[in-house]
Amino acid sequence: MNPIALSAAAAPLASRTAVRWYSQNSIVAAGGMMTRRGAAARSHGKRSPTVRRAQNTQINHLNSNRSTPPGAITPTSTSTKSLFPDDPSFLMIGFAEGLSTTRAEITVEKCLEVMQKAKLIEQNKASVNKATVLKDLDITPYQLHIVGLLILSHRDDPHQHSAPAVTMSMNLLHMAVIMGNYLPSALTIVSMFGVRPPHRTAEEWSARSHKMRKGNIYQDAEELFLDYLKKANASSTSTTGKDDSSSSQDALIIKANAYTLAGLLAETSGNKARALRWFQAAKNVGKDIGEPIPEGKDVELRPQKWDWERRCLELIGQLQPDEPDVVTEEEAREAFRTAVLALNSESVSMQLAIKYAHDSSRTEAQDREMTEIIQRASYQGDADASEVLAGREAIFGSALGISKYEAAFHDKLSDEWRQLAEVQRKLQ
Repeated sequence: MNPIALSAAAAPLASRTAVRWYSQNSIVAAGGMMTRRGAAARSHGKRSPTVRRAQNTQINHLNSNRSTPPGAITPTSTSTKSLFPDDPSFLMIGFAEGLSTTRAEITVEKCLEVMQKAKLIEQNKASVNKATVLKDLDITPYQLHIVGLLILSHRDDPHQHSAPAVTMSMNLLHMAVIMGNYLPSALTIVSMFGVRPPHRTAEEWSARSHKMRKGNIYQDAEELFLDYLKKANASSTSTTGKDDSSSSQDALIIKANAYTLAGLLAETSGNKARALRWFQAAKNVGKDIGEPIPEGKDVELRPQKWDWERRCLELIGQLQPDEPDVVTEEEAREAFRTAVLALNSESVSMQLAIKYAHDSSRTEAQDREMTEIIQRASYQGDADASEVLAGREAIFGSALGISKYEAAFHDKLSDEWRQLAEVQRKLQ
């Protein structure tokens, strides 16, 4: 997440949902935030095949009879093969399913319309006016962004086998970048191809992303991102006080995501100190996002304040031992603690427990918290955590002064934790 760019001409966010869509499919995100609708809205999206066919037929009929609005672009040639399908209705099921689980401010019908108009732009790219084309066609960068992510999230859908889903998605995001200076799209592109995922080797990742990073799609997104970082850093010193308005909160979410991305890019390149500085900057921005957290409530489960908050905090804790002059051990432990207890991180639970275990001055409350953390790790499938719990119960069972009943109880628990660890290791 190296900070990139929203120019002065950038279109305003349609809603906070746009910001929270960055990382749904990002290969570097630790689970992007997806706000789900209620049960009624979800069930509404679960149409039978008959109803779906009826919907498709109706929308195709509407599309085929829709007159060209005044001022709209019409294709100058159809001889060149387009990146976008002539009939995008086969994407409707994926659109409906994706929209049923989010708060995206767009309809399935509008998604299909965006696909058709993207095809017009792509067929006439040599003659379009980039500054006015989206207005002329009555579509927004936000809509291009959401449709691109919906396609990307359903790229393994068998209904999409005839379309190059990733190519379509990247070109929709690229249109939002170059025609709307839309930062969420730039962040998505840069994160997908500029940041190595945690579970990929450098060789695997480089082979996959090298070609993409040399192309216009990535380079245009990177330029917008870097320009944003430059402006954000320049303006940060002049910002005073907290603005609770929706637009200000959206701007803070963008900034926190961008700073986190900057850190991820630095970490990918091997510059851990620089990465930690960006992560700390993102964490500081996050303090002003949302309502203040009351004292003592800092580890209650809550949604992420920005899309990559959990990943940001995890890496602060993981990188700190290599750069103790940049982040203190106490700051690292607090970052781990928030990631594990408040944001339900699965990847660093045991690392936090180890930090507690090595602290000879920990309090009884911290000892109870350590046990809770180890149990969480076990529930999340960590065999080492289950082994630790088995060992703890064995120690309790052999303690002096306890009854035979208590000893048998702890021994039984120890056996159960150990059996669970064996099963977990087989599943790994």
